[in-house]
Amino acid sequence: MVRHILPKNYERDPSRAYPPSRFDFEEDNYYYEGEPMLDHSETYANYAGISYVGKGPKGYRRSDERLREEVCETLAQHPEVDAREIEVSIEEGSVILNGSVPERHMKYLAEAAIETIWGVEDIINQLKVIRPPAHSVHSGAI
Repeated sequence: MVRHILPKNYERDPSRAYPPSRFDFEEDNYYYEGEPMLDHSETYANYAGISYVGKGPKGYRRSDERLREEVCETLAQHPEVDAREIEVSIEEGSVILNGSVPERHMKYLAEAAIETIWGVEDIINQLKVIRPPAHSVHSGAI
């Protein structure tokens, strides 16, 4: 059990995080009734390898608008994906990618970049590969 026991003379400093970590106090205050105070790394869940990250309250689902914003930001920030011609739509957590990319690997990189975003249930990748026209070289001879 994690205890957040404050010393008797403790006054909250608004510029510090709350509850304070055990390192905010002198050594005398690390113990409560002879037991060492625990930090979060010593909890049962961490000891047993259990993680509750991403487990929200019952019935909670990220809104499609919020999900779309994060998908668009992820694509815009990806250094190897030209997202200028990609259209993103979201329907109940499913991401739909439409439009085109200039290289085949960008189609798959776009999908890989967004598959780890929390709240993405499925990805429907309808991107087309449309290579830009090659510049024709004229010899200049008539």
